[in-house]
Amino acid sequence: MALEQNRGRRKPHSELNRDTTDANRLNTISGEGKRRAPIVTLPEDKKEGKRRIDHLDVLQVNTPKDIQEELDEVYSKKEKKKKSRWKKILLLSVIEILTLIFIFCTAYIVRYMNIKPEVEFNVKNVKNENIDVTKQEQMQGYWTIAVFGVDSRDGGVGRGANADVQLIVCIDRATGAVKLASVFRDTYLNLAAGSRFAKINEAYADGGPEQAVKALNKNLDLDIEHYATFNWRAVADVIDMLGGVNIDITEKEFKYMNAYIHETSIESKINVKNPAAEYIKKPGMQHLNGVQAVAYARLRYMDDDFTRTKRQRELFRVFLENAKKADLAT
Repeated sequence: MALEQNRGRRKPHSELNRDTTDANRLNTISGEGKRRAPIVTLPEDKKEGKRRIDHLDVLQVNTPKDIQEELDEVYSKKEKKKKSRWKKILLLSVIEILTLIFIFCTAYIVRYMNIKPEVEFNVKNVKNENIDVTKQEQMQGYWTIAVFGVDSRDGGVGRGANADVQLIVCIDRATGAVKLASVFRDTYLNLAAGSRFAKINEAYADGGPEQAVKALNKNLDLDIEHYATFNWRAVADVIDMLGGVNIDITEKEFKYMNAYIHETSIESKINVKNPAAEYIKKPGMQHLNGVQAVAYARLRYMDDDFTRTKRQRELFRVFLENAKKADLAT
């Protein structure tokens, strides 16, 4: 009986093991057991306080405001580059427009005003082969033209007439700036026809525009390949087409103006019957028509050739300003 009672109270092995395990778990949790569960620790680089920051972390810490500021900076740089590019395009366009205006004005004069740029003119004959390398580098980027005004009573522009007006026009191809330089008609230079020296205005009379350009290149160390020649009538007609020019006439100039107007009107056949109709009545600022402007450029007895060439450059400057303002119909 006793054995049977004891056998009934005895637990199987599996139940005893399960109870022991549960007891150990409770002791571990409550801290009463001697053995504790092992503590698993993360490596140093995995701890939250010492996490390695990679590129993903950088993107995560940026706030929306930071991102917007970065985007604004990128767009601002692109906008500045775009504006700079448009400024360069605008500058080049303005230069091209000014150059075209000058070319159109020259073409108009050549076509309608009897200026003939190819009267016995060969570029090979005027080419200056003696210019040093330094001088050639200085000339790069510039277009140089010789402009001649001939004292031609019959309207011709070839040899036989002195070139009383000699201008060197230099155009900067990059900026469109125009500079003028006068060669005084009485300058004693080699005429580029052997060893003869004389007044430079005789070079045109001797050999036409080809010899005149060659003489300028030889004496002034230039390399001009283009020229334009005009007579009195051509200048008068062009200025009338542009509506005249405003010029300030001094007292000394006024004393001789009407005499030159009279001669120019008759010789150029502008107003042969009544040249007095072109006279001016007083000194001061005047609005000159074509024949009056030509007379103004021819004045010389009251002063010297320095002042005379100054008047010619002033007239040419005003003419260019008026040409720029003229519309296509003019």
